[in-house]
Amino acid sequence: MGEIHPVEVLQGENRIFKATFKAPDVTGKYVTYFRLGSEQNYFGPKVFCSIWVEEQLEEQKSASVEVQMQAQEVQNLEVNS
Repeated sequence: MGEIHPVEVLQGENRIFKATFKAPDVTGKYVTYFRLGSEQNYFGPKVFCSIWVEEQLEEQKSASVEVQMQAQEVQNLEVNS
């Protein structure tokens, strides 16, 4: 289960909540659900997020490797400076 970060919200006040997800390494469909509440007093509809993880195309993989190599070269320059 994820971390819980309580946020104070006044009655009638609107708030924006954000979540960051990292795609799994295995292809497929993933679904997660959330519901707002306090202890056992839940309210509002369930909020869900669906993620479809697809396999990278060969050209995307090589571009990703190239970017990683360039980043490593920059890091090596910074270390050697």
